[in-house]
Amino acid sequence: MLIVPTAASAAQGLPSEDSLAIFVAEIGLLLFVGRLMGELAQRIGQPAVMGQLVGGLLLGPSVFGQIWPDAQHALFPTAAAQKNMIEGVSSSAC
Repeated sequence: MLIVPTAASAAQGLPSEDSLAIFVAEIGLLLFVGRLMGELAQRIGQPAVMGQLVGGLLLGPSVFGQIWPDAQHALFPTAAAQKNMIEGVSSSAC
């Protein structure tokens, strides 16, 4: 199902164009860093999932948030709608 954001959809609590763009950027960055770190982990003889976990730690508030907090908050906002979108993808992937 394709959601086309409009002024009426914002009033109904559906995601706006900005939040959808941030969501796509989040997913893209998570996939890119996860793949990159997974490849690096395999090159040093570790399972790819170890590198993917390290990639998640690097993008979180512990590392990325400490180094560049404004960018971390811009890419991973704390708005409830934004968190619900990323949680929906993470829980349905299992």
